[in-house]
Amino acid sequence: MALSSSVAVLVLALSTLACARSARDDLRDSPPDLRVFLRHDVTDVQQERILEEIERTEETETVFFESRQQAYERFKEWAREQELGDELIQNVDRDSFYDAYCVYMTNGAPARRLIQEISNFPGVLDVRQHPQGTPPPAFDSAMGTASGC
Repeated sequence: MALSSSVAVLVLALSTLACARSARDDLRDSPPDLRVFLRHDVTDVQQERILEEIERTEETETVFFESRQQAYERFKEWAREQELGDELIQNVDRDSFYDAYCVYMTNGAPARRLIQEISNFPGVLDVRQHPQGTPPPAFDSAMGTASGC
């Protein structure tokens, strides 16, 4: 039981790091303003509609997609860098992660409207906002699930 709790915390910790690594160089060290986590059963049509809505919002500067496989690979790399051991890596599988869109807003524009619009879209699991000017959290305990971005 303790191992599974530790695994969940460590996987969640990676959620903050994954998108930053996917971003272009000038965004690489900053967490995205929003993370839009997709359900495992999201359809291609739903996913396209979600992306269109994100891109349609004029405050959206950049959007990156992080697949659960990419997030899982980043988790394994991060766990090895942290010397957390192969046992931990073996106890976390790819399905512990979610596909996600990492969204950067222009000049720290408020994302409330976008969050409200896409939170209830079919295929969206959750939308998380990262407060401007704060360091990335060690993990997102409110998510309650493993995430990639």
